[in-house]
Amino acid sequence: MIKQAPRIITHRLQVPRTWPLALLLAVLVLLPAGALAASGTQQLEEKMNEIIALQKRITEKVTLAQGILRQLDEQLDGLAVEIQDERLRAGVLGYRDAVRLKGLDYRLRLAQQLLSYIGQLREKITTFQDGSRQLSFLYQEATDDLKIIQTLSHMRLDDFISRTERVIAHLKAELSAHLVKAAGVRYQHTAATWEAVLTRH
Repeated sequence: MIKQAPRIITHRLQVPRTWPLALLLAVLVLLPAGALAASGTQQLEEKMNEIIALQKRITEKVTLAQGILRQLDEQLDGLAVEIQDERLRAGVLGYRDAVRLKGLDYRLRLAQQLLSYIGQLREKITTFQDGSRQLSFLYQEATDDLKIIQTLSHMRLDDFISRTERVIAHLKAELSAHLVKAAGVRYQHTAATWEAVLTRH
């Protein structure tokens, strides 16, 4: 009589779906606190170095923007003097008469552009300075967290990294953009420019 060969069990071992999470938790529990602290220290120091580098870029950009702003202010001052002189020579008292004269109208439109550029530069400088203050705050926060790194929770560390990366990404985008836009800009009405020029200084 021929004996039947024993059946080979081919069923796969069913691994509970919760194992990956349980395994991760077990690793975190068994991982020495010193290793976690070392990882947190490295992340904080990397962000602190990023902050220092970005603040240097911001300082350079603000210095550049302030230099351009001074030049534009000087140009506007000179233009305002020309407009005042032309107004007195032509005996022009109001805006309606001024725009009828080609020389005055042309100078008004130049002043209109300069005022737009000056306004944009001031906004950029404010944005950079506010961003630099944000970075300083984050840097101080990282410094404080390093002092308590042994007890710092993962959630708090992740929150700090996330907030810092958002601020850094925003400021990098601002730094990459042009300081002044010429196209697609809505200028103030030349009547407002006229008033601004007459009351300048």
